[in-house]
Amino acid sequence: MFKTYKAPEYFSMFDWAMPIEYRDALEKCQFEYGDLLYDKEAAYEEETWGEALKQLSYVISIQSPPRSQITQASGISEGLFEINWNKPVELRLHNLKTDERKSIHTSQGNLYMALWKGLDHLEGDKPPAPQSALKGLSECETGGRLLREARLHTSGPSFIMPFDETYPLLREKRQKILKRLKKAGIPFKLFIARLEKVRPGRFLPSANMLAICAECDSDTKMLACLRKALYVENKNVEKRTFRVFRHGFYVASDLKENSFVDDGVEVVIGPE
Repeated sequence: MFKTYKAPEYFSMFDWAMPIEYRDALEKCQFEYGDLLYDKEAAYEEETWGEALKQLSYVISIQSPPRSQITQASGISEGLFEINWNKPVELRLHNLKTDERKSIHTSQGNLYMALWKGLDHLEGDKPPAPQSALKGLSECETGGRLLREARLHTSGPSFIMPFDETYPLLREKRQKILKRLKKAGIPFKLFIARLEKVRPGRFLPSANMLAICAECDSDTKMLACLRKALYVENKNVEKRTFRVFRHGFYVASDLKENSFVDDGVEVVIGPE
């Protein structure tokens, strides 16, 4: 289930070639005027357009919405994604083999599904929006399977968190944790599991669970790193508490208690 994590150049789970540069559009489910989408990586890899054309079959050019029309939404990217899912988009589909060109009015969600699963999804009924990686935290059965598998990769403590390369919030959270582990001198390995494979048809193709496996035998050191990376102090609350389970699943090495105090902050590993 888990495989070694490596930062991608493309979102390989899509049927169409989706370079990492399109992660903002994927995060918001918002493609805009001027976006050009190709079905093969050759469009971005070949030195000449002539060489690329030999491998390409289709290109989609977005006609609307205009780039100036930016949807604003409060909260996290997940809300913005769902808002944009049913919004209209106008595009031109160009069959490069036959030179047939077709103007299509559809939804951003249909376009997303076409890029993910193929052109059959470009028109027709509007599909429901898949769930984000953040919803993986509420999947107890999924979490249990991931926890058991994490044990196969390390005997030390591990932290399994929702992760999606398209979400700035989750990318930032990952970087903060890794920075703290490096500062503490704790070696680690990264493994990733696609939630869509664990729960087919439920999650976004870019939704993952990321396992950060520490190569040490100290739960207190690992949890201290997590606290320093993720805990935001609330000055309006007298008792300072960092609830690890609100951020991900923790796999303990030898810690028996569910909580302990670190630098004046109560660290709670799992719900009671």
